Order: sequence, then C-alpha cells, then structure tokens
Amino acid sequence: MKLECHLIIRVPNMVSESDMEPIVSGLRNNNVELNCYYAKGGLNASADFLGSAATLILNFEFLHAMINSGAYDVFKHYVILLFKKLHGQKVYQISSSGKKEDKAVFSIEIKTKDETSITYNYEGNMSEKDIENSLNAFLKSLDKMNKSAIKHELSYASFDTKSKEWVHKTIEEKIKEYRSSSDK
Repeated sequence: MKLECHLIIRVPNMVSESDMEPIVSGLRNNNVELNCYYAKGGLNASADFLGSAATLILNFEFLHAMINSGAYDVFKHYVILLFKKLHGQKVYQISSSGKKEDKAVFSIEIKTKDETSITYNYEGNMSEKDIENSLNAFLKSLDKMNKSAIKHELSYASFDTKSKEWVHKTIEEKIKEYRSSSDK
C-alpha cells in the first residue's frame, strides 16, 4: 500500500529540491510518496499569522495507515530531518510599516473526511528532543481531536515543551491572540 502526503514550501529558496531529495527518496523507499510544492519568487500576500513557511499536509487515514503498518517511526525520523532543514531559517514580512524578520514556522496539517482540520505549529526554539516529544504526543492529540472535533472546524495547536503536550486553539481564539499581540 502506497501512502501519500504533501509538503508546501511557501517561502522561495527556503529549501531546494536537492535538499529534499534524501527525505523524499527515504520516504519513497518506505512506501510513502511525499509530493513537494515550492513557491516561486515574488511577494506573497497572506494572513501570515495563520500560515507557516512550510506545511506538511496529511489526512487522518494516512496517519492510521502509517501506524498500522508500523511505519510511524520511519515517518517521525523523516519529519525530524525535515525540521532540521527548516529550523532556524529566517522569513521577512514586508509591509507599509517596514520589514520584520521572523523565524520560519513549520507546521503539520491534518485533515479528516468531514473537512475538520488541525494545524500543528512548530515555532520558537525547539530542540530535536522537543520535536521527538511532540511527535510522540501527536497521536494522543489526534485521538482527542477525532473525538471532539466539530465538522468543518479549523483549529491550531502549539507544543508545550514543559508539559510535553499539544495545546489546541480554535481559529477564533488564534485570531484574538494575534490581534491582542499586534496591539502591543
């Protein structure tokens, strides 16, 4: 059984196809097809507080198939490699008020059949061990999502390195958080 997932790189030149080749071929050797989509040069207008520089898009069934086939550890290994490629990269937001430098955010977006979606954001100073802990907590978090999700709901999660758990927020909570932080 061949599994498929997608990686969207939204920041031009952040990572090249040749950088990704070891990850793509390693996953392919384990029956996982990773389709990569790279942004081309130019300006990108978006709600950047919701977006990330790179997003790995999976569906819920993909993860269950991965777990049932025993390939989840292989998947974790390649997600950590991907994180290492992207971690520490800088992105720039240009607006009428000037240019702002930020660290790139990497995310994993999970979608279910009923179009419920949760985005797991990897932001801040996370170590490789934090990433590993987050991937271990990932399954528990997804189980909660599957039981409590509302159809067509969008939510976001960030990893709390102290509790080693994902903290979930609805899209409305995320927008309020962004607005209050931008008012400061």
